[in-house]
Amino acid sequence: MLFALKICSVGHQSDMAGLVRTILKGKEKDENLGGVRDRYRRTLLHHAARHLGEVLSGVFGDPTAKSEDILHLIRDLVKGGSGLHALTVFRETPMLEVLRGYLENASPDSFIYRKCSNHIAREAPPMPFRIWLKQLKDSGVDLVKYGKQEQRLLEHQYAARKWRYWEHQKKRREELVRSHLHLINFTYAPEPADWKF
Repeated sequence: MLFALKICSVGHQSDMAGLVRTILKGKEKDENLGGVRDRYRRTLLHHAARHLGEVLSGVFGDPTAKSEDILHLIRDLVKGGSGLHALTVFRETPMLEVLRGYLENASPDSFIYRKCSNHIAREAPPMPFRIWLKQLKDSGVDLVKYGKQEQRLLEHQYAARKWRYWEHQKKRREELVRSHLHLINFTYAPEPADWKF
């Protein structure tokens, strides 16, 4: 299991789910497996969540063609009892890892960057969160209980709430600059589409 975690933490793996399945060779994904952590206290679910964000960013090409394996792995890990609220040393839960994976890899021309500045809080859940929440619901997770616990963790003073990303800015000429996205709060609901960030 530690070997699988080490492989997941090495750069961008375009087929992380396939590598994990090969390493684990059909081993049951249960609470024991889901509780193993790397030196940053990330579980396999944290790595899978981050990889989902990377896939959705388009860094590996067409997200729809690349996403099914990682979505299947996430559902297996969730059904196997992986800690949905486990915190890394960076104070991120798997849900927040999805956002990190997406923001660190998405093109400045992608949807989230065009909407980030002032409108993201007024939109339906941003695509990475919506897809993450759908996997949880499809795995039998009660999204109200899940959201309540995630919100408690976000209220902690050391919780991760800020992520960097690139965006276009026009000053004298257009250039890419590093900006920050702040997650201030969110509301949760039984259906993924009803969450607001």
